Amino acid sequence: MGNEAELAYKKEELWLKTVVLEIPEKITSKLVAHRGFHHVCDGPSRPLENTLPANLAAWGAGVKYCECDIITLADGTIIVNHDSTLERLICPEYKAAYEKSSEDNSATSEKPIYEQDLKKLTFEQIEKIPLKNGYKISTLEDLLNCARETNGQLIIELKVGTTSDSLIHYFTQKPQHLENVAVIMSFERILLENFATKWAATLPVEKKPKTLLLSVSTKPEPHETYNNIRPQNFQEYYSIRENGLDGLYLEWEPSLLEEHIDELKTLCQQFPNTVGLWFYGSDPFEKGNVMEQLIDCGVSFVNTDFARGFPNSRKCLDAIHNLKEIPTLSSEFDDRVLAGI
Repeated sequence: MGNEAELAYKKEELWLKTVVLEIPEKITSKLVAHRGFHHVCDGPSRPLENTLPANLAAWGAGVKYCECDIITLADGTIIVNHDSTLERLICPEYKAAYEKSSEDNSATSEKPIYEQDLKKLTFEQIEKIPLKNGYKISTLEDLLNCARETNGQLIIELKVGTTSDSLIHYFTQKPQHLENVAVIMSFERILLENFATKWAATLPVEKKPKTLLLSVSTKPEPHETYNNIRPQNFQEYYSIRENGLDGLYLEWEPSLLEEHIDELKTLCQQFPNTVGLWFYGSDPFEKGNVMEQLIDCGVSFVNTDFARGFPNSRKCLDAIHNLKEIPTLSSEFDDRVLAGI
């Protein structure tokens, strides 16, 4: 990382720490760093999504929760990645070199490894593949080891291809990591219910993380398994506890704080401490007191990408914009975050 890039990186890190310090504890205790503290367009001024440095940066700034996505590989290793392949996050130079090599060897017909379905690959096949800006793939074990060191909490989304057996096996082998897992969630209701059922048969019920069903606010396509949970049908989902689930993680829609605010409050009463909010696209929690209103309704987890419109961020940004060097940041993981690049 060059001097200018390192300065930009440290400014972002200082910006996050300053913003978090400006936010009341009532709000910071509910904040969830979506895929860690990352750049939504994969820019180099912040860590890459779902990597160890992204989570370290968030926890180190005082953010309690980080959200991550997991996939089980063919050898049972659980990695942290959102997509079913590595294509979106692959290092451009690596991709160009691979394509050039393929042109020189026209007999090769196999897909590049970064375009192959991750659940059919082993960790040995992918662990050395470079991602954008010099990052590397993280495992769930990597993240949970760091969560223990920093007293952070992880919110884990089970992606398609994750097996409940692999996660149950992992926590059976490493029960100490349960202390740092707040939530297990998924759009896949059957997968999540299977996880809850197998947990009850294998591990202590009192140690089980909260299991929350993810939903979308728009009607899914016929081929999608997403749960179309709207305020109008909240009551239909009160029975999910009968199958071992604890609550819901809803997609944000403005009506939740407008004509359907009473339905949201009732839902939070039905599922105390087990309702979360996520969003797609522009971060709605940048605006006014949306986040505080949601928390007052009883929402316990609020996803954010920490965009520039985040509350108090402009004041914090102006304070560090003209710095030519960043004051020494005392915590040891500041060096570790940079070392992860």
